[in-house]
Amino acid sequence: MQVLRALAVVLVIFFHAKVPGFQGGFLGVDIFFVISGYWMSAILIKEIESGAFSFSNFYERRLRRILPALYVTLLLVLIVSWFELWPRDFDSMSRVMGSSVLFLANAVIRNQADDYFAPELDSHPLLHIWSLSLEEQFYLLFPLVLLLIYKSPHVMKRLFIWLIPIVSFYTAIHFYQINPTATFYHLPTRVWEFWLGYGAARLVRSNKGMHHVTYWLSILV
Repeated sequence: MQVLRALAVVLVIFFHAKVPGFQGGFLGVDIFFVISGYWMSAILIKEIESGAFSFSNFYERRLRRILPALYVTLLLVLIVSWFELWPRDFDSMSRVMGSSVLFLANAVIRNQADDYFAPELDSHPLLHIWSLSLEEQFYLLFPLVLLLIYKSPHVMKRLFIWLIPIVSFYTAIHFYQINPTATFYHLPTRVWEFWLGYGAARLVRSNKGMHHVTYWLSILV
């Protein structure tokens, strides 16, 4: 799974570095969201089914994993940006920096440009932080949703499992025609990607032999 994560990150890096042949490398973000959904779902499903799940423990683990690296990154970016950016660009970066602490950077970056590929974002030092904010927004809600699914009657459980990704996917398709930038940056139109990972985690959980099959299929795709 770490190999797939690395491939997703490399695709995005090569895209932003304008390496020939990687014009579609931004799709690495979509791949990363699916992988994150799988990784977190596998942990949560195991804990919920064993009765070991705790909201406080889950959120504590997330904060301990994310915040130290995030704060170090923000500090280094702040120091370099102080010397390298023009005042206007520094102001834009500062707004994103402040919002990233609350995991709202995706909304702020979306308001700073009409397009993810806008020229003014090429040199934005915190452009990448939007995906972390969106990911953490999902993780804030996902444990509660998953717990409700597990406690629901069988029919309702099936309904929720299928309805959530279908609504999200339809929303993404519909609003892409109206506002593609908002569709790119906001959680409701990205939930279905995390949910694909959740579906893969459920499949592997119910059939242990599927783990290696799904792994190599993912690599090939």
